[in-house]
Amino acid sequence: MKLFLVFALCCLLYSCGEQCGIEAEPVLAIQFRTEATISKVAILGSLQDVPKEGIQPIQRPNALGPFFPLNLNSDSTTYIFTRPNRIDTLTVYYKKHIYSASNTCGYILDLEAPASGKTYTTTFKRIEVEYRSYYIPSQGAKLNSQGEESGIVVKIDEL
Repeated sequence: MKLFLVFALCCLLYSCGEQCGIEAEPVLAIQFRTEATISKVAILGSLQDVPKEGIQPIQRPNALGPFFPLNLNSDSTTYIFTRPNRIDTLTVYYKKHIYSASNTCGYILDLEAPASGKTYTTTFKRIEVEYRSYYIPSQGAKLNSQGEESGIVVKIDEL
């Protein structure tokens, strides 16, 4: 009985600990607001192209995704989209911040729009770029719930 009480107390104390939230690196999410057939996506400087399985959701208009990695060693990442009879490029720019969230959670890498200059360059006709921050240091607040992506969302309105 005492062993059970000790175990229950440990479980209770463990569950009251700090919730650290997001457990992955920031990503770039693409939302096509028009139907698009993409046959290949390459990331400039990457060792390999994005696997075909990673670009299948592009065929559904307005769906959020696919999700692509960002180059966290740089302040920009360039993507090359191959479509039938056309190749488009997209470069997104960002500013990285590293915050010490707490002793329990460690450090958080967050991205935001550059303070000055452009946020993107592209050959697509019309796009919007949205920066989804995860952390507000002055409040210590974690904005996105666990399982929600932080990073950059690119909404492509017109190819």
